[in-house]
Amino acid sequence: FVQMQNMNSNFFYAVDIDDDQRLKNILWIDAKSRHDYTNFCDVVSFDTTYVRNKYKMPLALFVGVNQHYQFILLGCALISDESPTTFSWLMRMWLKGVGGQVPKVMITEHDKTLKSVIADIFPSACHCVSLWHIVGKISENMAHVIKKHEKFLAKFEKCIYRSLTSDDFEKRWWKIVDRFELREDECMQSLYEDRKLWAPTFMKDVFLGGMSTGQRSESVKLL
Repeated sequence: FVQMQNMNSNFFYAVDIDDDQRLKNILWIDAKSRHDYTNFCDVVSFDTTYVRNKYKMPLALFVGVNQHYQFILLGCALISDESPTTFSWLMRMWLKGVGGQVPKVMITEHDKTLKSVIADIFPSACHCVSLWHIVGKISENMAHVIKKHEKFLAKFEKCIYRSLTSDDFEKRWWKIVDRFELREDECMQSLYEDRKLWAPTFMKDVFLGGMSTGQRSESVKLL
């Protein structure tokens, strides 16, 4: 990284060392990414998919979208864990690396730690949760319900995609909760609490650049 910075002074990197002088986390943003961000800072997605999927890689990506709705890489990091301390350090260093310009919209997965960190580091940004992650979370956490009730997922998706108003969403949501006896389910409670961060019904005025749909999220892996 030192050599890369010597070759191009616009290359940015930050290293996080623990008390025993061991590497904890590292972030880097190349010159092109820093330049791109000056023009495309409307929407940024923070993706840690690789941490949890089959690859188990401690890789975190900052991804934006340009005027052609193409993905652009805005930073990469290797992280030791997903703790509040790590995420806070990472977000602060990334913000420093892109010149202190806070994105208008920040998209993350549904996570309490990230919700708190985003509110702290990017208070002026509109925090949204990836709908792709929400659907994946339901498929994983509610597998026992889906297995028992084959219509559950269809009803859930209808609530998400076909509710044109907040009243429609509320009626369909509570109908699902009561029909499948999920009022005490922690996953459903958590999703409902944060519904305004991910449900399309409540996000009609938020520009996401196509980054919250399943197809677009999958495309991030092609970067």
